[in-house]
Amino acid sequence: MIKQNIIRPSSSPYSIPINIVNKKNNEIRLCIDFRKLNSITAFDCQSIPTLDELLNKLNSATYFAKLDLTKRYWQIQIKEDHKKYTAFRSHKGLMELNFMPFGLSTASSTFQLAMSHALRDRSFVVLYFDDVLIFSEIWSSHMKNTRAILTALKNANLTVRPSKTHIGFDSIDFLGHIISQGKVLPDKDKTNKYANCRLFDI
Repeated sequence: MIKQNIIRPSSSPYSIPINIVNKKNNEIRLCIDFRKLNSITAFDCQSIPTLDELLNKLNSATYFAKLDLTKRYWQIQIKEDHKKYTAFRSHKGLMELNFMPFGLSTASSTFQLAMSHALRDRSFVVLYFDDVLIFSEIWSSHMKNTRAILTALKNANLTVRPSKTHIGFDSIDFLGHIISQGKVLPDKDKTNKYANCRLFDI
């Protein structure tokens, strides 16, 4: 993480408790206890859109592209004079974060604000944190719209995860729903778990 410039050595007078958890893909996850910091953090007023608000925009769409950002929070840089508040003790001494971590009370709204700013004034995209859905009625517009969004993300120094990028589909799953040809239906993979369960399994 030091080589990736995610963390750096710190001389902060603060130190936050931390646990390191191994993920299934052999990567590590920093679990930092930000409760005390969160208790004195001022909240911003960026609103998070509801599922209904997002899905209602997709009624007439026939083509879709779904993008997923890589390590979403780590793409947002922390202000220089705020980094000292994220300091934690490690086996290599005191470290602090250069980029926004998971666990801060304002992380979700800050990320949503950054995404909204990067993709502002575009009526053919809906955002939900790091999920980006581009929608169009005709194919030529779809390719033009997709290029515009990818360019805007690049200009904002936001990177997309290629393995979770889907472009040019007439049906796509988004936030637990299947969207296709003007219809929005629950994802059967999720509803079947309940439809096929027996009463004594509940």
